[in-house]
Amino acid sequence: MRVGELLKKVVSSTGLIVFADATNIPEVDVIQTRTISLQALLAETKGLTSGESAPERSVSFEKIFETMNVPAFAHGWSAKSVATYMQSEDIARLSKREAKEALVRVLHENKIPLEDILTDAVNRDRALDVYEEFVQKKLRERTIKRDNEIASLEQKIGVIEEHMRELKKQQKNDADEYEDWLKKKIDEEEQLVKAVAIITDENKISVGSINNRKETK
Repeated sequence: MRVGELLKKVVSSTGLIVFADATNIPEVDVIQTRTISLQALLAETKGLTSGESAPERSVSFEKIFETMNVPAFAHGWSAKSVATYMQSEDIARLSKREAKEALVRVLHENKIPLEDILTDAVNRDRALDVYEEFVQKKLRERTIKRDNEIASLEQKIGVIEEHMRELKKQQKNDADEYEDWLKKKIDEEEQLVKAVAIITDENKISVGSINNRKETK
């Protein structure tokens, strides 16, 4: 489908403009957009903090159109100015038919070629689509980077958790072995108590842990 036919179909479907004869619609010369470079539009995107918006999503649409070489016509009208005109208070209160007639009349009075408006609309749409590809690319890059960082952190967390489990195991084993040793120590001290008791009635030996000793008599 030729561009002129496509534009006729798209615009007619909106009900904004009615074409009397498709054969009178000249072919629209669509401006080819160029590939956008990151450096040409904004500085290198850095990691985002919580609540911080990505720089590429804060770029105004007008800046995008400028960077993507969407030309402005000498007469000053564009698809956006048409949209603004249709939303103005005087036009918004008119019926759809009256608003459409008013727009056609204004364009005719100002000698604004319809094809200029259509070309501008298509070029702006293409520029936005190309820029969206760039926005998606940056989103994918950040997503991959975060996924890698998350995986790395999860691995580190796994190592830390394993180390914690090992430390807790060592802690329990250490405490259990101390209790076993303490029992042996108490047995040894009780043997000493028996030996001393033969020699003297005076209590010379303490039995049990130094933290909770019981003196024997």
